[in-house]
Amino acid sequence: MHRPHSPYRQFVFDSYELSVKRHVIFLRYRLDEAVRFEEILELPRELSLPSEVSPLLDRALFYLHLIGGISYFKTYLPPAMVIKSGSLDKKEAVFWDKLYTQGLGEFFYSNTIDFRGVVGFPYERKKTSRSDEIPDRERSPKATFPSGMTMNDEKILLPLGGGKDSIVSAELLTRAGYDFDLFTLGDHPLFERIAKKLGKKRIVIRRTLSSQLFKLNASGALNGHVPISAYIAFASVVVAILRGYNHIVLSNEQSSNEGNVDFFGMTVNHQYSKSLEFERDFSKYIHDYLTPDIHYWSLLRPFSELQIAGLFARFPEHFSNFSSCNRNFKIAGRLKKRLFCGQCAKCAFVFALLAAFIDKKSLIKIFHKNLFADSKLLPVYKALLGITGVKPFDCVGTLDEVISAFDMVREKGEFSNDFMMKFFEKKMVAKISDMTAIKKRAFPQNAPQNVPKLFQNILCTAYEILKK
Repeated sequence: MHRPHSPYRQFVFDSYELSVKRHVIFLRYRLDEAVRFEEILELPRELSLPSEVSPLLDRALFYLHLIGGISYFKTYLPPAMVIKSGSLDKKEAVFWDKLYTQGLGEFFYSNTIDFRGVVGFPYERKKTSRSDEIPDRERSPKATFPSGMTMNDEKILLPLGGGKDSIVSAELLTRAGYDFDLFTLGDHPLFERIAKKLGKKRIVIRRTLSSQLFKLNASGALNGHVPISAYIAFASVVVAILRGYNHIVLSNEQSSNEGNVDFFGMTVNHQYSKSLEFERDFSKYIHDYLTPDIHYWSLLRPFSELQIAGLFARFPEHFSNFSSCNRNFKIAGRLKKRLFCGQCAKCAFVFALLAAFIDKKSLIKIFHKNLFADSKLLPVYKALLGITGVKPFDCVGTLDEVISAFDMVREKGEFSNDFMMKFFEKKMVAKISDMTAIKKRAFPQNAPQNVPKLFQNILCTAYEILKK
């Protein structure tokens, strides 16, 4: 197991450009002088752009350029990284080394690559990074974000994923009296339907990856998972600067902190860029190098996926318009005529969690299938229950949550004649020594989080909803 030989010497972060006239951001990269990539981000026309790019916006675009490079760097993992579009200081380089290394953790594991020493962002020993060029009034735009804010002064941007979690965040913010706008990277009919149901404006950025990337993948270049949530984080900061939002509110839960497997001393976590660790690192980075007035945090961080499923079950008006199945949002194609494939680990996981709170008839209507009756899903559920293999590389919760959900469904009795519940009762129930302890971990209280004091009342409301 070693670093694959690369036919290229350098991966170059070449240039980035904001075309105000065309409402387009260009992100350009290359492998030596041989292969060139150009990624395009189309900004909505209603998003007002400045006639001149300020140092603050320019720096945010530079960071977007750096995170965008991860999709192209991984193709051949050249031994040297070169930044032509800007510069970093040493602490910044440490941040980017960590983000690329941990964000590509699943990629390294899946391709059996010893990742140690693979990522090495260059830096200036004497700090000359562009962040020095941002004037104080730009770094902290007080004209937009005055001191002594109240809840009515907050400008909130909520990234929408199409699944249950961001819908729960939206409903909790609405019930607490906060206004907000939605943001999606890419478009999908489901996004529009959710936004319409919520009665909220949606900002859409359309991303087109370089066609050269797909050509390389087809010819045998390395491929695999990238931390898309980190990309969305930096894109949302660009939107926040353009529109004056001071809070970017995520819908990432406590469960995303749990990794999948240990690999060369690193815990590989499919959801690393959704984790509390990344959230804190990113927040500090933006605060220190961009502006202290854009706050990045997750409203659902104190909760487990199981608790969030319990909250979502209280909003039946959204049952027909959500999808937690990643097949709906893949570049290579979307599902037709249904919102869940009913075959992947994510579908199996969400079905189990919702079965603990939603009646059988309504749940089957959502999925168009009774997943507990499908014996072909046994290997998937065994992995989710921790019986075999590693935790699936998907956005799924902890083993404790899955076991707790199964036991809650067993107690309800609705699925008792179905294959999966029979398996659980026969193979697992007797072997579980302390179900009370498992459920306690699956329903955390006072879990670590970064929710600002002004929004803490929403958490109290959520806990009250769960008690009903």
